[in-house]
Amino acid sequence: MINKYISYIQILLFVSFILIGCSNTKYLKEGEVLYTGASIEIKGKKNESIANEINEVIKPEPNSTAFGLLRIKLWIYNQIEEPKKKKGLRYNLKYKLGEAPVLMNKVNVERTVDLVNNRLVNNGYFSPKVIGEIQQKEKGKRALVNYTVEKGKQYTINELTYPNDTNRLEKLINQEKENSYVRSGDGYNLNTLKKERNRLNSILKDSGYFYFAEDFLLWEIDSTLNGKVNIYLTLKENLSKKALAVYTLNSISINPVYDLSDSTNFNKLDSIDLGNVIYLEKDSLYRPKIIGDIVTLKKGTFYNRYLHEQTLERFSALGPFKFVNIDFKENRSLPNHLDASINLTPLPKKSLRGELSATSKSNNFVGSSIEASYTNRNFLRGAELFQANINFGFETQLIEAAKDLNSFDIGTDFELSIPRFIAPFNINFSNQQFLPKTVIKAGYRILNRVQFYQMNSINASIGYRWKQNTTLAHQLFPLNFTYARLANSTDQFQEILTVNPTLRRSFEEQFILGTTYRIVYDSRLKKVKKHNYYISLNAEAAGNSFQLGAQLINPKTDANQTYEVLGLPFSQYIRSELEFKYQYTIDEHNQIVGRIISGAGLPFGNSSTLPYIKQFFIGGSNSIRAFQARTLGPGTYQLPEDKQRNSLFLDQSGDLKLEANLEYRFDLIRILKGAVFIDAGNVWLISEDALKSGGKFETSQFIQELAVGTGAGLRIDASFFILRFDLAFPLRKPYLPIDERWTFSDINIGSKTWRRDNMVLNIAIGYPF
Repeated sequence: MINKYISYIQILLFVSFILIGCSNTKYLKEGEVLYTGASIEIKGKKNESIANEINEVIKPEPNSTAFGLLRIKLWIYNQIEEPKKKKGLRYNLKYKLGEAPVLMNKVNVERTVDLVNNRLVNNGYFSPKVIGEIQQKEKGKRALVNYTVEKGKQYTINELTYPNDTNRLEKLINQEKENSYVRSGDGYNLNTLKKERNRLNSILKDSGYFYFAEDFLLWEIDSTLNGKVNIYLTLKENLSKKALAVYTLNSISINPVYDLSDSTNFNKLDSIDLGNVIYLEKDSLYRPKIIGDIVTLKKGTFYNRYLHEQTLERFSALGPFKFVNIDFKENRSLPNHLDASINLTPLPKKSLRGELSATSKSNNFVGSSIEASYTNRNFLRGAELFQANINFGFETQLIEAAKDLNSFDIGTDFELSIPRFIAPFNINFSNQQFLPKTVIKAGYRILNRVQFYQMNSINASIGYRWKQNTTLAHQLFPLNFTYARLANSTDQFQEILTVNPTLRRSFEEQFILGTTYRIVYDSRLKKVKKHNYYISLNAEAAGNSFQLGAQLINPKTDANQTYEVLGLPFSQYIRSELEFKYQYTIDEHNQIVGRIISGAGLPFGNSSTLPYIKQFFIGGSNSIRAFQARTLGPGTYQLPEDKQRNSLFLDQSGDLKLEANLEYRFDLIRILKGAVFIDAGNVWLISEDALKSGGKFETSQFIQELAVGTGAGLRIDASFFILRFDLAFPLRKPYLPIDERWTFSDINIGSKTWRRDNMVLNIAIGYPF
């Protein structure tokens, strides 16, 4: 059955390709030839780096395609008559949704050959051979260019010579020779030479050479040797005295109320000497010492560009300042000395903001929310950021089984972020590039699931956030408190709790006091690359300190005894979750994105189940899209059909979770993007549950209990707002008998009954991951 549909799809794509291809060329004028791209054959040993460089110079880009076949944008362009004015609907459709044909008369094969030769020479292939040949198709209506590249032999570095160490600058350069990126025996590479020159310039800038520039360092290449080169690093002739002089910081001043329209306002300000810096405007809203400690530049030391940029970054990340700049001027009295002026233009101290937004969650709830927020960017005169939010939201379920399930949510939360570590002991934070933050949070929330219950919760936490480097961030909350109680519940919900003791225990009134830690690595924070990675690890433990204290004070006499604090049972568990994402950018129009999530939670001691809010769920618009949220698992368990039809409360959760997603994303036209995807995963229980047969995790069986789904989606991506439609259906159902779990033979897209029972439309906001 599945092979039949694959054949239909292949035939449809083939016919579409022929029809659209032919229809596009019929619009060409006499003598015009449509350029369809280039093929590149690089002979010899494969080198991906050189192949990428060659691909970058192959211009122009042909008309974009969907699925690598259909030139839909060109087809749209051809269907619309030329508009009379350069505005209006017809113009936008033709020139913004559509795409003008890329013709062969725009292709300069000779120039491209020269550029390819240039890239090869830059990589040490000094005698390359590049040929570009035009290949015409469809009776001369279409053409492509075939490039054949013979690299030849790559020259290697024989010897590297640095300047004689006749002065301090040359000595510094010579000291760095052992750390050079350019090494004898390596292949010649111009980019490596540029990288080394940039490194040396940074070292000189960090050693006081304020006026030195990168282009003052010159490379001279001797390629007369057979297959080898000698490289000489020299200094540009006739450099000025300033370029060769070492500069010392004479003074550092801070103007915290710098006015861009009046750069002389510092003359009107009182000042206070803080030792390393002079703080202008003595009666400022900011505490001088707090602001002064942000500066990493040091008075009386050589100028250091790294500390210069670090100081800028720290003030920019602080929050209360709109513009930050450091102005260096030569001191008139002391030669080779600089006076640094740090100019800070503040943002308004207080602000109010209102927001109306649409929401979408993985449990298929959609709705809207209203939020009002108050921000104070200098709460305690030390650049502390205080935020207070109040929000109200309404959500409803879109799925047929729960279309009458409505939810109201009202809450308020407060957060105070202090740009330094505050602790009862000294914390030595060695990384001066990023400011650590002490965070205090509190909140109150009322969640009303109209048909079931109202839950009130309060939370508070104290912790720290800090960055280790550009891509690695940490978050530690040693004290994390949550108290939740079921305020009201309907008779229907009470019946559910009565027949499900495990669920009842997870909703019991209790509080959580624990510690949470999170570490995140995100390579996307660096410059955009072809391969990007995101790794997030969350770990938390709760109730252990209470349990230890209770056992010391009042040892258990009954194994089933539950300890309480202030008359309430406390939760005790450990929980962790690991998320890994990989993004491969094929080109600016195509991406492959993958994700793996694993999670585990273990209740013990004072708890027999994880709190409901800490359990793992699967399915829905941001998970396995072929299954509705919280309807999958644990393991091979399936909710009985009568309960599926009559129960709106979906509680299929687990203590363990494993999920994997793979998605190919591609551009269609402008803001409309497409995707095809496959999802897999499930949740399991650690212990047997008589009410959920087959839910326990078994190492020998869990692979066979993975659910698998696939589908396709359309996304309206307006940058600030992404509306997503993903249509999916299951390929593997873990709750079926083991020999019947793969459902390829049952796929029948033409059947209304099959579509009703299997197709799931996910409407969501934002990308799934």
